[in-house]
Amino acid sequence: MTEQNPSVQTGVASPRQETRMDVRPTLFIGVGGTGLEVLMRLRRRILNHPWGQADRRVHLDSLSEFPVAQFIQLDLDSGAVIDSGHAQGADLQYEQVKFSDDEKIVEAFDIEKYSRDEDALEKYPHIKEWLPLTPGVIANLGIDPGKGAGQIRAVSRLYFFDKYAKIRDRIRLKLRTLKSGLSHEQQLHHLGLKMERSKFRIVVVASVAGGTGSGAFLDMGWLARWLAETEVGSADVDLMLFMPTGYHQAGKDRTEANGYAALMELESAMRGNRAFVGRWDPHDHPLLDREPYKEVFLIDTGNLAQQHTRDLKDVYHLVADSLFEDFASGEFARRKRSVAVNQAQYKNHLHDALVPRNRFPGMRLSFSRRYSAFGQSVLDTRQQSRREKQAHEWAGAMLRAFFGVGCSDAAANRATDRQRDDFMAAHLALRPTTFGDFPEFSDRGIQLKRSSGEFIDYLVVDDLLQDRHGALLGGVEQRVNERINDIRAGFDRKEWATQVRDAIRQLERDAVRDQDSSADTTEDRIARRRRELLDGMLSGVREQLYGYLDNKQFGGLEYVLSLIEQIKDRLEAPGTGLLDALGVNAERYREIRDAVRSREIERLLDHLGQTRGGLFGSGEKQAGLIMDQLRTEIANGLKFHLRARAAGEAVLLMQELSAWLGRKTGIDAQGRAQWNGLVGEFQAGREAVLQVLEQLQHADDILQVELNASHASSIVLATTEPLIAMPGAAQLREWADEAFRDLGGSKALFPLLADNDQRRTLQAKVLRMAHNQLLLAARRDAGAAAQDPLIQALEQLDPVQRGAIFGKLLDCAMPWIDARLEGDFAANADQFKCFIGVAGASAFMRAFGAEIEACVPTHAGLTGTQIAVVESGMPGRAVCYCELSGVPSRCCAASRAGAPATASKPTEARRTPI
Repeated sequence: MTEQNPSVQTGVASPRQETRMDVRPTLFIGVGGTGLEVLMRLRRRILNHPWGQADRRVHLDSLSEFPVAQFIQLDLDSGAVIDSGHAQGADLQYEQVKFSDDEKIVEAFDIEKYSRDEDALEKYPHIKEWLPLTPGVIANLGIDPGKGAGQIRAVSRLYFFDKYAKIRDRIRLKLRTLKSGLSHEQQLHHLGLKMERSKFRIVVVASVAGGTGSGAFLDMGWLARWLAETEVGSADVDLMLFMPTGYHQAGKDRTEANGYAALMELESAMRGNRAFVGRWDPHDHPLLDREPYKEVFLIDTGNLAQQHTRDLKDVYHLVADSLFEDFASGEFARRKRSVAVNQAQYKNHLHDALVPRNRFPGMRLSFSRRYSAFGQSVLDTRQQSRREKQAHEWAGAMLRAFFGVGCSDAAANRATDRQRDDFMAAHLALRPTTFGDFPEFSDRGIQLKRSSGEFIDYLVVDDLLQDRHGALLGGVEQRVNERINDIRAGFDRKEWATQVRDAIRQLERDAVRDQDSSADTTEDRIARRRRELLDGMLSGVREQLYGYLDNKQFGGLEYVLSLIEQIKDRLEAPGTGLLDALGVNAERYREIRDAVRSREIERLLDHLGQTRGGLFGSGEKQAGLIMDQLRTEIANGLKFHLRARAAGEAVLLMQELSAWLGRKTGIDAQGRAQWNGLVGEFQAGREAVLQVLEQLQHADDILQVELNASHASSIVLATTEPLIAMPGAAQLREWADEAFRDLGGSKALFPLLADNDQRRTLQAKVLRMAHNQLLLAARRDAGAAAQDPLIQALEQLDPVQRGAIFGKLLDCAMPWIDARLEGDFAANADQFKCFIGVAGASAFMRAFGAEIEACVPTHAGLTGTQIAVVESGMPGRAVCYCELSGVPSRCCAASRAGAPATASKPTEARRTPI
């Protein structure tokens, strides 16, 4: 890419109007502990970043959802699983950021295979030609590969050769996965990204100080370049190489010696010495590039502006931030990538070191200038993080308002006794009615113990005595009347008593179920009616309860659960429950039936028999009167029998309904009752909602950690932007209704919440609504003259304060290489490129261009001409990146610290220094 308008006065890149950002698919390979430290931080940034457009944010649940990045970790130390500064047990994101089994190669290493005896290496001539470790040396060193390479470079390289096949296959797999990411267009679209199809990138991160990285980084580069050519056709393979100055706590002499040896090998390799490696096993014969890396970035704990840190974590963060910006900042990332092309001219020549001509008149001591260094700093109002945190809080409040869970005042969401009774009356047919339709007993001696007066019955009993053919009791009365009329018309009066007794038996057979008979009876019709009522009640109750769940006037889940709990208690309470009440009523009806049968009917039949003997004369009229009384009492006996049966069926009906509502099955870890049935279904729904709320809270906690985090190259700029107040519950519920409108109510949502993938979709919907409403509220508050919060915060400072901030931003962004750029090598200003990425680059330049130019750290070699302000598309923050190209490695403090006392030409020997 060609540079345009490089001056700080005119170097403003116009913002691009595209909605999606071009990103280069990248494979990150961490070699050793340093690689783990940097890549774990990069993985956290990818997971925590809100992707997509401002009104349609997307959050990743796992790195597998980010198809433009793949990762590999190579190490010997099986105990290195998390970045420093985090404890595995307390890390809120450990399960998400940790390297998965298919991303890491951290395995047992049988070093004895190569050292059992003096002839062991004869089996591996491709290893013997470079390995300096003899069996005796290995035994004397007491190497335990399970704890790492022990700062012995040769052990790491031997591990690389030993695991070569797995490393090769893993790189191939990851490159193919990246290539297949080209087909994930919809997923990339949601992330607001567009994958570059022309070129891939591989980034290797290692240090020269220890053992694993220092011994294996060159082999990794050559292998990655070869595989990239065969798998993806074209890829830039870059190296992020940490110098040993930050690792003195691990032993200054050893780390500096490792650093010097590694840099000398790197020097030889970058000058085209392919004798370093030819193959890694007896079978593959790779066609290797002239050099292992296209770009090599040297990284240190001090920079050219004399900024230093004693904490390596600051540098880990800096490198992770720089790698992350390639995915997150549109034009800014493109300009970064252009540096390698535009600055290649400074890397194509050798640097000739000065030598004493009087002693060495014909010597030329040359070093490669293929190395670069960079720095990056961030000036951040943290607006995006605060907005993101607030969006999670609003999303949680919307879910609580929609489902009615998590209310601090539990009593406010409980159903009242009146609401319970009204529900049972309307949907369970348990409306109370007063029963007083007692038969008129002619026998004054009849004393009813249970039914001495009116009592409360329930509508369900009458409902059970109705079916699609009509009222069952009316049918019984009609059949009694017809039978009595038939007897009076068809039989002699002397036979009436006998015929009536036969009729009673037949009428009872028609009404009462006899186990020896298969005929359909009235009792059977009552039982069928119970099943019909139950089916209707189950459907109706379910619909109504879900309706209450979605009804804004009620309290959601907590209300529904409390309502069901009270219904069950009202039904089942010992002694006072409605099941007991219906059972008592059944006994009352049976008591009345028995009195009618044993006293009234028998008395009347006896009187009817007496009319035959002429005791009352002809008895015709008297017999007719008795037959009319029998008509009534026989019907009463059957009706009260059926009412008793209906009351008993009502008990069964309510027992079945209560069991369907649910029963307690145990107690959970929090001491809460666990239920099955419909209550269990609602409880499962509540738990699923609570899980979503926990996930939102978990994400909120992570965002708070991010807000509290800081490192040396991160500058937090306070802003006076007011916090947008959370709306009331009614408004939150309305937004939640809108978010879920296309899905339906709770009845449709609960099954979706039970599925992890669907749960994420629902969470994304409510988060998207929260983001949109926050954005609208912020725009309303800001009015027409809305301004980037970074510019707004800077304008509230006086020029001296701004100068201090701009000075620190530029100083921290100077290339982090502890080098001497004077003497026989001095970098010229054109070897620097510096970009400041902001949202609204033109406005930022107009406001602060002159002040930035005044703060340029010219003592580091940079001038204002090399600085350009470009569009990043990320409001509220400025990212400053500075790269120096064409640096010889001998300028680094590391190459001087570990060097031998007398200067010599870089070695090209094949054996790896121990």
